Amino acid sequence: MAAILNLLSASFVFLCILKTGYAPCTVLDIAVSQSKTGRNVNGKPEYQVAVTNLCLCAQSSLLLKCGGFNSVLPVDPNVFKALGGDQCSVNNGQPVSKGNTITFKYASDTQFELSPVSSQIKCA
Repeated sequence: MAAILNLLSASFVFLCILKTGYAPCTVLDIAVSQSKTGRNVNGKPEYQVAVTNLCLCAQSSLLLKCGGFNSVLPVDPNVFKALGGDQCSVNNGQPVSKGNTITFKYASDTQFELSPVSSQIKCA
């Protein structure tokens, strides 16, 4: 009898977690990839960046490490913006939904190391 009650209690807790949309997401569920496009802008190689949310929940206030980021190709600040120091904002802080990818291009002598630093998980 006690085993049945324990099983029912565990099942109830599990269903409550599913109902509230809980997902164990972290900033590590943000994938950043970049590659050369093969194009040059003002004599500098152009890079295409893709920032993808692999989490089941949306992530907002997404910051990437982007030390010294600069580009001879203008980057839409609503998509990617240097904030000073070594951090840049993605999607103007707005949520990036599950499976969505934010893309932008930049041109520079060097490829910048871009890696997730922090985000706010938004499970509905």
